[in-house]
Amino acid sequence: IKRAITTSCVEFVPEDGRVFHLLQRPDFVRLAKQLFDGGQRLSSSTNISIRDLLPTSSTRSRNVDKMYDFYKQQLIKNFKSMDSYCVIVDFWCEPFTGLSYCGISLSHIDPEFQSYMFSIGCFPYKMENKRAPTIRIFVNDTLKDFGLVLDQEKFVVTDNEPPMLCTVNTDCKRIGCSDHYINKQLQHTFTTKTIDGKFVNCDLAQGLFNNVKTLVSNIRRIHKQQNLSKKLVLYSDTRFSGAYEMLNVFSSIFDELVQILDSKLSAIYSNIDKDVLFDVCRFLFPFHTVLQALSDDKRPTIHRVLPFKQYLINKCIIDENDDEAIK
Repeated sequence: IKRAITTSCVEFVPEDGRVFHLLQRPDFVRLAKQLFDGGQRLSSSTNISIRDLLPTSSTRSRNVDKMYDFYKQQLIKNFKSMDSYCVIVDFWCEPFTGLSYCGISLSHIDPEFQSYMFSIGCFPYKMENKRAPTIRIFVNDTLKDFGLVLDQEKFVVTDNEPPMLCTVNTDCKRIGCSDHYINKQLQHTFTTKTIDGKFVNCDLAQGLFNNVKTLVSNIRRIHKQQNLSKKLVLYSDTRFSGAYEMLNVFSSIFDELVQILDSKLSAIYSNIDKDVLFDVCRFLFPFHTVLQALSDDKRPTIHRVLPFKQYLINKCIIDENDDEAIK
């Protein structure tokens, strides 16, 4: 029986283009258990096909809406018992379609100091404009649908972009996202030439960053990448610690890249100083560690912001022995 199940699982994954760890996911295990229990309750002489037990696509579609409504009502009941909570709001635009979305989640700590994180939803933004008053109306209406109201006793965490600063500047207590602050500093370090009319004096680091990004972008498009021991990571300014992840993976397989580069890419590769690359990764590692620590969704982190800020300031003190790119 175990061998037959294994064969079916091995066939199921590649034939339908599924990921291998799907079979270990709780939802799949729950489905398998329901089928197993159903089989136990049916007599071996019962003439019934497994296809008769599996719902059709239209039946699944109808029940998705019912399940959503059920869990939404459960959430609303839970929210009514909360005197205090923190709402996390984020807006973004899908670059290909140009459609905007609003993601809202809620963080709550109960009287026993247990931390809970609820995902309220990801909602298409269909308002007529993206001005702060209109965005606030959209957020308020969405929260109202879940029985939630912002007031001076409620906290809101957003990024630190001007539209969000104006959107939640009244009738609530706004907290800026510390991860966003740090990530913006790193983004400016590697991608910005001027800030407030002043030059960002990071030419060496930016040159290194751009060379690595160019190589990573080109290598990811060729089949020779499969000859590398690690998959290269392309930089994304919306992913916390994106610069570190790209540079660190590139550094770890630096010597392997020679065998897969053509003459054009080899010229770019030769401009990269391996020691400087290593030093930049070592400098960025504390930022990466802090970003991960502050992203904890199981425990409160606001009390860790100031100690971490001082920790990073201490890491940024220039030493006379530092490489010029680090300085």
